[in-house]
Amino acid sequence: MTPADSVQYLLSLQATGVKLGLDTMQELCHRLGHPERAVPAVQIAGTNGKGSTAALVEAALRAAGYRTALYTSPHLVRFSERIRVAGREIPQDTLALRVAALRPVLEKLARSGRHATFFEATTALAFEHFRAERAAISVIETGLGGRLDSTNVLTPAQAAATAITSIGLDHMEFLGPTLESIAAEKAGILKPGVPAVLGPIPPGPRAVIEARAREIGAPLAETEAPAAVAWDPARRLTTFRWRGSSFAIRLPGAHQAANAALALDILRQLAARGWDLPGAAVRRAFETAHWPARFEILAHDPPLVLDGAHNPDGTALALDTWRSCFGTAPGRIIFGCMKDKDAAAMLAPLAATGAEILLVPVHSPRTAAPESLLPAAGPLARATTLAGAFDEARAHPHPAGTLVLGSLYLAGEWSAHHHGSPHQLALN
Repeated sequence: MTPADSVQYLLSLQATGVKLGLDTMQELCHRLGHPERAVPAVQIAGTNGKGSTAALVEAALRAAGYRTALYTSPHLVRFSERIRVAGREIPQDTLALRVAALRPVLEKLARSGRHATFFEATTALAFEHFRAERAAISVIETGLGGRLDSTNVLTPAQAAATAITSIGLDHMEFLGPTLESIAAEKAGILKPGVPAVLGPIPPGPRAVIEARAREIGAPLAETEAPAAVAWDPARRLTTFRWRGSSFAIRLPGAHQAANAALALDILRQLAARGWDLPGAAVRRAFETAHWPARFEILAHDPPLVLDGAHNPDGTALALDTWRSCFGTAPGRIIFGCMKDKDAAAMLAPLAATGAEILLVPVHSPRTAAPESLLPAAGPLARATTLAGAFDEARAHPHPAGTLVLGSLYLAGEWSAHHHGSPHQLALN
C-alpha cells in the first residue's frame, strides 16, 4: 500500500457518514489492544478555539522537553497534518504501514456488522501511532461535540486534564438547538477526578457544564482571563497579561489571547500534577507557535488573510480581529460555506462592512451554492468560482485588503492554491 493508497482508503470510509456513538470505537480499540490507554492525554472540546488552544498546549509541552503527540481535525491540505509526534506530521511511509495494519482490523470489524467511520478509523490510527512512537503526553482535539465523539474513549486513567474552550451555535443537527444542549454534549468529556478548565462561556451553558462537573466529581479549575490585550504590528504578535505576567503569541486577535490564557490554565493544572513546565519554555513556545488558517496573514501590503471561521461567532471574531490589526474593514471578502451552516447569520456582519463579497463553492457535496447565498450577502456580492476568486485576488489585490473565510475546507483549498500543493479532501 502506497501513501496515496492509504489516504484514499481512509477517505473511502467517508461513505459511512457521520455517526456519533462510542460502541464501534470501543470495540475497535479493544481489537487493537487499547492504544488509547498508552499515553496520558489532554482532551479539548469547544465550538471555536479548540485547535488553537491544543496547538499552544502541545507547543509548550514540547518546548519543555516532552515527546508530544497532537491530534486535530480537519486537515487543511494534507491528511498527515492531523497526526503529529514531536511537532512533525506522521511520515508518509509510516502512514502507509499503519493503515495497511489497520485495514484488516477494520474489515473484520465490518464483517461483524460494525462499520467504522472515517473519523473513527483516523482516531484509532492516531492512537496507534502515538503508542508506537512512545509519546510522553498527547493533546487530543475533540471532533464533534464530546460525549459521543470518537476521542471520548479516553478514560480518567489516561486524562491529565480536559478543557472546553467555548460554546456557540454550530452542528445543531447533531448537538441540539440551544447553547445549553450543545454544552451538555461537550461536557461529556469531563471525567471524575480530572481537572477541567473552561474558557469564556456564557452563564446558561456554563451552568450546564458546572452541574455535570459536580455530578461526576470533576474539579473545575480556577481560570483567569487575559488583560491588556493588544496587537503589536512591529513584531506581529498579540500581547497580553495573565496572572501578573506578560505573554505574546503569533496568533492575531483578542479571542486568541483568550485561547492562550486557557492554554496557560491547562498548563498550570498539568504543572500541579507534576509536569515540569519552565516559564521560559512556555513563553518561547507561545511566541513561535503557528496554527494555519486562524487569521493567517498571507500577505501584508495589501493584507490577504485566510481564516477558518465557519459559524456566526467565528465570522464576527474574524472581523473584530481584522479591525484590531488593520484599523478598517476589509475591502474584499471571499466567502464559501457548507449548506448546513447558518449562512445568513455569518454573512450579515460581512455585508454590513460594505466590502465587495465574492461567493464561491467549497469542494464538497455539502457546499452551499454561491447563487443561493446572494440574497443574504448584500448588493455588492457576486457569485464566482474558487479559481476565479483566487486569480482575481492575485492579479488585482484590493487596496483595502482581502479576507477569505466561511469554511475550514475552503481555507484548505485556498491554502493549497496559495502554496501550490495538492489538496486531499476530507469532510470530517
